[in-house]
Amino acid sequence: SRKVGVVDTKCNPGQICQEAALEVMKSLAAESSHGDGAPQFQINVFAKHCTHSGTDIEIPYIPQYLFYIVQELLRNSARASLEACRAAGLQEPEPIIVTVCADQKQVAIRISDKGGGVPFGNGDKIWSYQFSTSKWPYEAYLDGESPLSGWGMGLPLGRLYARYLGGSLELMHMPGIGVDTYLFLSRIPVLEPVSS
Repeated sequence: SRKVGVVDTKCNPGQICQEAALEVMKSLAAESSHGDGAPQFQINVFAKHCTHSGTDIEIPYIPQYLFYIVQELLRNSARASLEACRAAGLQEPEPIIVTVCADQKQVAIRISDKGGGVPFGNGDKIWSYQFSTSKWPYEAYLDGESPLSGWGMGLPLGRLYARYLGGSLELMHMPGIGVDTYLFLSRIPVLEPVSS
């Protein structure tokens, strides 16, 4: 069986990122159909093969947690990209690029956007609960489908989940340009059940 409790022993992070990207694009398209007029945007997911095995990346992990973290990171990137697009008077925002790679010890997921970045003075504040650079009102997040969604909750909770599972979440921000978010996942060792 692929499942050991809540852990999927063959969790494919590239597939999870693709599912989260589709969900974010779908939810933002639905929001724009309600009169928001949001331009269409693209999230491109590139999943490399594991450098150790040369095959698709499969790790023992909890897919629901990974989905929630990636979905919230993509929602942040999409929101920032849409705001930057509107501010610049552009028709379409730059695509968000998700890259997944791995070796035998860990998986790295990079989410790269051109959403204007975070001012250097806010670098430490972004990890505080209820801090946001969003210009969207708090109410815009109440219908969020992710349990992490909420004004200023996604980044600190996402980092908490990542750390709880032995990974990390880091942001490299370039004010006026965009953000590269790095989610590092440790491979959770799966122990075989002890037979009596």
